[in-house]
Amino acid sequence: GHHTMDGRGRLNDHEELHGIYFVTTFSMLGKLSKSDGQVSPEEIEVVEQVIKDHLRLQGEARRFAIKIFNEGKNSPDDFEDYASQFYNAFRSRPEVLVSLVDLLLRVSHADGVLHPEEERLIRLAVEIFGVSEEYRHLKSRYSNVNDLEKCYATLGASYDESLKDIKKRYRRLAMEYHPDRVQYALQ
Repeated sequence: GHHTMDGRGRLNDHEELHGIYFVTTFSMLGKLSKSDGQVSPEEIEVVEQVIKDHLRLQGEARRFAIKIFNEGKNSPDDFEDYASQFYNAFRSRPEVLVSLVDLLLRVSHADGVLHPEEERLIRLAVEIFGVSEEYRHLKSRYSNVNDLEKCYATLGASYDESLKDIKKRYRRLAMEYHPDRVQYALQ
């Protein structure tokens, strides 16, 4: 706001990227939190933690982030529109794309349940961002159950691999982490 008010009238590229990150991230978090019908106190707590600890926002910036989150919950704009805008701004920075997917997963799991609509929205972002491989690994961190997807992620395998290749991965990891080898490596 100051740049426009002070007469410059235009944000530089860094400021514009920062603004896009800020608005799209908190709008997506708002949409995601409300997608299961209600925003839980646990989801709000995670968003507050991001505001306070990760972004270190205080005062007006904190209030603005909360306002964007709240407006995002009720905005007629689609989650997909925000995700596309985020991708267009950060397509050359895959680590930023992956970190947003991680944040979306953290918020969606805050209440202990990954609602199907939350998962649909996250998968939509993953598809737009082109980070499906990273998503499998991230999602396995948040899974509370020992499901097949978590097992594949642990092995670093994919569904389309043959059983023979999956067994090779398993044997390689079993050898690598065998107690005798680990103990020898520590000596």
